[in-house]
Amino acid sequence: MKNLPLDPARIREGIRIALAEAEEGRDLDPTEAATRRVRFRENGAYDRKVAAVCLRQDDHRLAAKKSWASFANAIQAVCAAEGVLVTWDRDLVRISWRLMSHVREADAAAGNTLDRGFMAGQTLLQHFHEDILPSDFVPSLVAEVMDAVALLDSAVCETD
Repeated sequence: MKNLPLDPARIREGIRIALAEAEEGRDLDPTEAATRRVRFRENGAYDRKVAAVCLRQDDHRLAAKKSWASFANAIQAVCAAEGVLVTWDRDLVRISWRLMSHVREADAAAGNTLDRGFMAGQTLLQHFHEDILPSDFVPSLVAEVMDAVALLDSAVCETD
């Protein structure tokens, strides 16, 4: 069963909580925030397309890398929508983790979708670097990431 789009207010609240605990990040003026939000969304859309093509061509390592990139771009787009630039992986991880916990409190299914997407993305990133997964595992992990990205994208769409 697919989740309904996330409540953008809950997403923003979760991002604010996570950003308060992040070590990096800088405030963006509204024009730069809008520009970066669009750029991160475009980059994420490109990464999703490349991941899909790579899966069809059985290039599972590149599909793995592009899946994680699409998740990272989705998190960065949500942060940019809140006027904050976050570029460090450690802060993307912290923000993702806090956001998942916060969303899960309000909507367990949506929080679990984000959690599965994040964990799948991390596994895929490790697969890209170490070639650790059987090839038949990769498509289902990519699908988990894409479900999470769709939920994050639904929150960013509300600000466009």
